[in-house]
Amino acid sequence: MQYKRPLLPKWFREEKRSNRRDSDMRQFVKHVPLGWILSNVWIFIITGAAFTKFAKSINLPDSYFGFLAAAPFIGALFQIPASIMLECFGHRKATAVSCFLIGRFMWVLVALIPWVVPEDQESLRWGLLVGLVTVNWIFNNLAGPANTAWLADAVPPSLRGRFVSFCLRWSQPVILAVVLGVGFLIDIAEKAQARQPLLMLKLCSMLLALGGMIGFFAILRHALAPDPKPVVGKGWNPQLLYNLKKPLANRAFRRYLLVNFIFLIGTGFIGQYIWLYMFDVGNMTAFMANLLMVAMQRLVTMFTYRFWGRRIDQHGKKPVMLLCMSVMTVGFMGWVIAGQGGLVHLLIALPIVIVEAACLPGWEITNLNILLDFSSSKQGGTSAAVAINAMAIAIGGIISGALGSLFASVFKGVHIEFPALDMVITYHVMLMLLVVVIRFIVCLLILRLDEPKATATRDLLRDVSTNIFHNTRQAILMPTRIVGQVTRWTYKLKQ
Repeated sequence: MQYKRPLLPKWFREEKRSNRRDSDMRQFVKHVPLGWILSNVWIFIITGAAFTKFAKSINLPDSYFGFLAAAPFIGALFQIPASIMLECFGHRKATAVSCFLIGRFMWVLVALIPWVVPEDQESLRWGLLVGLVTVNWIFNNLAGPANTAWLADAVPPSLRGRFVSFCLRWSQPVILAVVLGVGFLIDIAEKAQARQPLLMLKLCSMLLALGGMIGFFAILRHALAPDPKPVVGKGWNPQLLYNLKKPLANRAFRRYLLVNFIFLIGTGFIGQYIWLYMFDVGNMTAFMANLLMVAMQRLVTMFTYRFWGRRIDQHGKKPVMLLCMSVMTVGFMGWVIAGQGGLVHLLIALPIVIVEAACLPGWEITNLNILLDFSSSKQGGTSAAVAINAMAIAIGGIISGALGSLFASVFKGVHIEFPALDMVITYHVMLMLLVVVIRFIVCLLILRLDEPKATATRDLLRDVSTNIFHNTRQAILMPTRIVGQVTRWTYKLKQ
């Protein structure tokens, strides 16, 4: 029987021709992308319209959404003990898989809350919701250092940009189908809610439970991939506590930490309050909100992950990060305009939002690649870098969640109308204007990052503008080329 070679990405097959690697790398590239895709489906189900409608169905106050926004960052604090455990006991693959499985299963328990806790005990429902969501993020972050170190050693630096962009790019069509389907189902349930008051709660509970099981299966897929360089535990040693200081001795790492910390202060609360803004101020349906905030962004990013992955490999991480954050700072104003609910506002905001979404993959990939550089053992890194970065993100996210909760409770009654612009200023708008200011500060901090091998930002800008010009010209001239092709065919037929 002839051995059939597994299907692998083209960029990986091309790399294999010039540099033959062991079978562990082949198996990793074969199994992990599917698990990555399913994990993206999980995250977009539990953080989108389904979860917001679920929380509103159990009458969760607006101020509690700040606690929910802070939950992922509270969990990130646990990456410090996770890093110490990894150094002591090793077994990074087993640690990552087991903690991820427990965390994903928490969402099945979240879906059961309204059916187990009586309706007259609303405070207990709210407490369990915040508590279980926080436990989910704790276990996901306990797996963080082990999973990142595993990925850093499994994928060589020369392939990381293309590997990450490949996984994220192919996640987009699946996410697109899922979020539109979820939005469509929620809108149907909302229309039938007058006849069946519990229909919305039943549907959202089912979706959260389904999302948890999809995430559970995604981690089982990860479990099939090998660990090419298993970490052997060194046992408990008080010196491990001092090893956490090692990455902080690197000035470049400290500057990277500051960038992430400030960015998260202005980002953590957005994941929850932007949905409330679209539903409460913009009066959008679930389908429209999912289409604008998830599906449209996924459709745009589906075509830009590969583009930014190549730019990172060619120009370096710092110029890509600076360009993307600059565009994202200005582009975020599009969400402020889009949430006003009018058709004119939506038409004005759409091109701005599309440009902002196109730059998001560049920020994601550069951020992950910088962290992989600091955590890869082949480049003198350490898993402690992941934990310290997570702690900076956690503190920034907790501060961000507290800001969101404070704005929601103190400025909830703000309602300033501007009839000339047909706009309404609420606490949601105040939060998003704060995001714009903080992102501008992040742009200034990125200028201080160290990357000697990176090209100048103007070279990247010239490369990007050239690509946009040539692609736009091809799109404009395509109809004339079709006519010319038909003319050539006609000539051949006459001959």
